[in-house]
Amino acid sequence: MKKRVFIAINLPSAIKEKIFLFIQSLKEKNSHLRIKWVEKENLHLTLHFLGYLEDKELSQVEKIVESSLSQTKPTRLRLEEIGGFPRLSSPRVIFLKTKEIGENSIYFLQKEIGQKLKKMGFFVDSRPWKAHITLGRNKTGRGQLSLIKNSLVGEEFEVQSIEIMESKLSPLGPKYKIIKSFKFPS
Repeated sequence: MKKRVFIAINLPSAIKEKIFLFIQSLKEKNSHLRIKWVEKENLHLTLHFLGYLEDKELSQVEKIVESSLSQTKPTRLRLEEIGGFPRLSSPRVIFLKTKEIGENSIYFLQKEIGQKLKKMGFFVDSRPWKAHITLGRNKTGRGQLSLIKNSLVGEEFEVQSIEIMESKLSPLGPKYKIIKSFKFPS
């Protein structure tokens, strides 16, 4: 049976809680827009979305992530300003920018995994990767987003693992489940 799969960095629960409170404030300020806000338990940073995979393909992805991770060190990420795709003035996607503190190992890891996936025949998004945490999706893509003071700027957290995740879609929104977690070598 195929699974809908992506590779991600899950956030520590304390950071998820702070982001969720920020989302609640944004939600109140933007109740006039049709935005589907991300649930607290679904907050993460996507490295690659892979779509529907068979078990054999999933096994290949696990080997790719494990071999790529063996060459990287744990790192820290800092939350930055709010952003939007395609632009913040009338976004379809509202997100928090993140910035790595240190060696750019997350950027290296994302690129390395992408190259190996592509070599194995998986589809890899060719757009330049921007590390971000999605907060919400504007269903119409119309309307001016009202911003609030972002008290999250400067919050930091340690990235200790990368996860292969399953996304199950439902009318109430997606539910995510960890398929396999890979710790950074110490």
